[in-house]
Order: sequence, then C-alpha cells, then structure tokens
Amino acid sequence: MYVRKGSQALTLCRLLGTKFLRTSERYLGSSVAMNNKKAWDIPERDLVLRRSEKGSVVLDIAKIKREPFLKGLFQDKYDKEMLAFPEVLNKEQVDDLDHKLLSLGYRDETFQDDPAPETLKLGGVFGLEVPDEYGGLGYTMTEAARVLEAMASTSHFQTTLVHNFLVQALLQSGSDEQKRRLLPGLASGEVTAAFCCSERTASSDLSGLRCTARPDGEVGSDQGHLLLNGTKVGVARARSADLLLVIANTQDRDHLGNQFDLLSALVVDKSAGGITYKSCDPGLGADLCDVEFRNTPVTADNVIGAVGSGHSVLLGVLNHIRSLYPAQLVGFLRPLVAMTTKHCLHRQAFKNHLSDFGLTKAAIASVNRDMYIMESLTYITTGLVDLTQEPDYVLEAAVCKVVSSELAQNIVDRCLRLLGDRGYYRQKETPTVPVSVHSEQSVILFLPDRREETGDTAERYLKETRAALRFTGSNELLRLFIALGGLQEATPMYAEEVTKMRNPMLFPVHVLKRLVGGMRNKARSSHTPLHLYGCLHPSLKVQADELEECVHRFADLTLEALERFGADLMNQQPVLTWLAENVSDIYVVTAVLARASRSYCIGLRDAETEIALATSAVQVASERMQRNAGYLDRAPFGSPDSPLIKAADIVLERGGYASSHSLQRTY
Repeated sequence: MYVRKGSQALTLCRLLGTKFLRTSERYLGSSVAMNNKKAWDIPERDLVLRRSEKGSVVLDIAKIKREPFLKGLFQDKYDKEMLAFPEVLNKEQVDDLDHKLLSLGYRDETFQDDPAPETLKLGGVFGLEVPDEYGGLGYTMTEAARVLEAMASTSHFQTTLVHNFLVQALLQSGSDEQKRRLLPGLASGEVTAAFCCSERTASSDLSGLRCTARPDGEVGSDQGHLLLNGTKVGVARARSADLLLVIANTQDRDHLGNQFDLLSALVVDKSAGGITYKSCDPGLGADLCDVEFRNTPVTADNVIGAVGSGHSVLLGVLNHIRSLYPAQLVGFLRPLVAMTTKHCLHRQAFKNHLSDFGLTKAAIASVNRDMYIMESLTYITTGLVDLTQEPDYVLEAAVCKVVSSELAQNIVDRCLRLLGDRGYYRQKETPTVPVSVHSEQSVILFLPDRREETGDTAERYLKETRAALRFTGSNELLRLFIALGGLQEATPMYAEEVTKMRNPMLFPVHVLKRLVGGMRNKARSSHTPLHLYGCLHPSLKVQADELEECVHRFADLTLEALERFGADLMNQQPVLTWLAENVSDIYVVTAVLARASRSYCIGLRDAETEIALATSAVQVASERMQRNAGYLDRAPFGSPDSPLIKAADIVLERGGYASSHSLQRTY
C-alpha cells in the first residue's frame, strides 16, 4: 500500500516540475529507507560510548551475526541487507575523527606540508586500531581506513602500511604477554616494524619459502631459541624498522614422530644480530632492500600464535590489509586526479579548453567513477567487519585488493594521457619576491615561474601502482582464490544436481526434465524475484533490476561451470577467472548502489553525481557479465583463450617469440 501511494506521489510530482520532483524523490527515498530497516541499522541505545583517560572516543558496537556475502552468491543467495550502506560512526565520532585529521595538518582533502614523524607519533597514527589499554586510539576499522586514506598522500604511505602488518598480527593472534610487551611501543611509533615474506623462489606461493627457523642445538628445542636462516627480498622500510615480522619454515613432528615443515610467524628484533641488509635495484616501490638472516636468534616468546600457525596468522593479517588498501590508493591518487582536472580546465587546444571535449569529459568521469568504486569498496567492507560478529570476509578482502589495484592502474594511465608532457615534469613556482619598488608609486615585478624536469609525477605514480599489483599476492592468483573459495562453499549444495547432469545415462529422466525446463524458461528467469529495488531509492530501480539480473545470471553460470567440468573445474583457470570477475562485479555494484542510494536519501550535495557514477559502474559490470557468459558457453574450445593456449605451447617450446619474420619467404 505504501509503495503504491509513493508511486502515485511521484507521478504527481513529475507533473509539478523537475525541481519539485527531486525534492520529493529524496523525501520519499528517506521514507522508504526508514520503512525498510536493515539489520545493521543499530538503534542509538545499542551504541555505547566510553571515554578513556586520554579523552579518545571508543565505540562499543552491538554487532550482529551475518553469513558471508560473496560465498553466499555462489550458493544463489543474495543478502539484501548489504544494500544498506553501513553507518558505523555517530556524530561525536565523526567530529572526533575530523579533529584528529586537522591536528595532523589535513585540510580540504590534502596535506599542505608533509607531516613530521613526531606529529604522526603524537597523533597516534601508528596505533590506530590498538586498544587504549596498550596506548593506542582504539579506532574501529572504518576510522582507521579514513586516517590511512589521508596519510596515503604523504611520504609516510609505505611506513604506515608495512607497520600495520605486525600490529594486526599481534592484535589477532598474539598472546596477552606479547601484546603487553610489544604493542605500546608500536602504538606510540617509538618502535617501527616491517614485513618480510617474499623470497626469490617464492612470492605468492608460500610452499616455496626456504627461510628456516630451527631449534638451537645447544639449547632444548622446547624452551630455547630458534635460529633463523635465509634471505627475504624486496622488503619495504626494512633498514629503518626496529622489529621485523618474518614468515619462515619451522619443524614439527606428527604422532609417529616424523618431522615436517610448517610456516610460523616470528618477531625478529633488529638488535638480535646476524641480520644483513643488501641494497637492491630501486624497483617498483620506495626504499626496498633484501634482508639476510644468518643464525639470527629468535626467542620462543617471539613466535606469534603456535608454532606452525603461520598460514592462519598471515591470512588474517592479509584480509585486514587488503580491505584497507583501496582507501589508501584513493588517498594516494587524489592529488593526481586534482592536478589532472585542473590541467584540463586551463589547458587550451584547438581554441578550446581540454575540458570542453567529449573524450576528455568521459576520461575525467571514468577516473572519478573508479575512485568512487574503490572508496565504496573499502567502507562497505570495513563497515561489514565493524558491525558483524566473527566476520568471514576473506573473499571480500581479496576482491578489494584485486579491483582497487587494477582500477589504480587505469586511473594513472588516463591521467598521464590527459596531462601529456606535463605528466613527466614537476612544476615549481618561485616565491613572489619583489625585484623593484618605486617610492612614488608601488610597482612590484615578480620573477617568472621555473620548471624542474624531474619526471616526478609519472615515475612516482607508475611505480606505486605497479607495485600495487604484486602487493599481498598477484591478482591472477587472487582471482583463482576467490573462485575456488566460493565454489568450495557451493559444491555441497549442487553436488546431487551436478552428479545427475554429468551422468545422463544413469539419470535420463532428470536430464530430460532439465532440458525441457530450460527451453521453457529461456525467455524468463526461473529464479525467485529478489525485488532489490525495494531496498534502494526509487530513482535507482533500473540499476537495481540490472543488479538482480546479474545475481541470477551468476548463479546459473556457477551451476553450468560445475556441470560442464566437474572436478576438473579447478584446472580450468580461464573459467575460474571469469567467475571471479563476475562475483567481484556484483560486490562492486552492491557497494556503489548502496552508497549512492544513501547519499540521495539523506540529501548529500553530490548525490546526483554519485548516482551517475554508480549507473556507469552497473553498466560496465552488466556488459562484462554478458561477455563472460558467452565465453563460458563456448568453453573450453571456443573461448578466446583456447587458441592462445595452443599457441603458448609452441612459444614455450621455442623459448621466445615464435612467429617467422614478416619479410621471410620460402623461395
């Protein structure tokens, strides 16, 4: 009844004019949002504020139980509560967060000057999520994301990034004694940390790690030291770090007494001895070096978690870091986007400003759309973590990292194209110092501007965004991880159906029913309608319907892939990549529609722009879903990858470029 009356009201508003329509739609959207309460719209009485002695505000949130969102999509389940963009902070916390950023020198979404390390220490940047009992600020993940987003535009980007690895490892898996001993120094910034994992023989594949930690022969293995040996490569900020979080192989015994290797997470003190820093080429990322350990002693109380629990410790840390990464990339790229936009507004070409051309407008808008996606992904994921009991967000975190790192590549590429030659030098303006002043009338002449050609803009942004592709694992591997992680949850549900469809001679009646049913339902969906438009502002109904179509199509693709390939699906990497892309797109569309709907309902200034950006994201996702569905229909022999895989065998056999030269002939 309410929705029908709302539709009649909108019809009347259209007759009264566009301006009145926008106001009425916002009011109606707010009413619809109030009548469609979401699970994580926590009442104010459930939000308990407490203040520490330092005056920092900490929010104790009444959390709820939720099923994993992306894993549910593989099982044809869509949690409509995700379309309510999470509201984690109240007004007091938002004001406290704004005050914190102002105290660090962050104004108008930028730092006028690079903050000094002492400023960061006093501001608590190194201990954002550390509880106040250990000297930290006790921030939620959402608050930490906002501060790290701001810090990413400074030279301290990598320092805060790698420092957080050890902090999160201790918060998630450290013992009470380790937290009391290590967290206060880390939270204050007096002690800094770095993360050592990659080796020359292993990066994303942890089974290839060769760095070992063995019991000291002179001391009992149960209570004595471990001796760490091996080399870690490409470690950021290792020289300046006081503590190193090292992932290494340790030995354990099974019930028969046989030895085997297990990964362990170790805290190594810089002063322990046996550590050598080797300079490496200044590659993708700043301040990288190789770290060699030679019989470096590690005490038993510096093993995080149990011996052999390195995989679980590392996975928990990576989930947290990956979820925060899009916000940090947004903060890092914001100055580049601002500089590019300003350049397009003032640069003239063909008697017009660059901003007057349609292609320029499309490029600038696509950059803003990608930034909007990255920001939305971070804050819907952090809200999910902050408001959920024991959240399982391993797939969501992987999607955040994959999508954001590739969108960052696109943003830098488009911006550098628009900047042209200016992208390869940094412009410096000389101070406005008067060179001549007349006594009778004030005449001031200023020195001309100078340019310093350093390639700073292109070099910095290209290096950091290329490094983002390898950060916490390659994107190709993470896509396989997303697909296999979701299929693992879906396989038990589809097991009986897949078995029958893969054995048509044993179940002919079932197969015939499926074929006939598929022909009947070809023109209409056989899925139960989700009515997602009821969870969003009425102006987003078309986009909500497209999202619903993508959800249903993804469920069909998942079942089709299982039926076609069975157990061999895990070896069909192109198919797994398509599934991962599709589920990532659904998560992206969910995030941007939830955010745009919220912005329009509460009347934010740029709500209409957000709706336009969200609409573009929906269109891109829908087109990619259709493309991948066509690929799967033709897989494995008719997909675009099949001829390439065939050609790859010849290329690998010849060891390089395998085609004859274009001028070669047979006469």
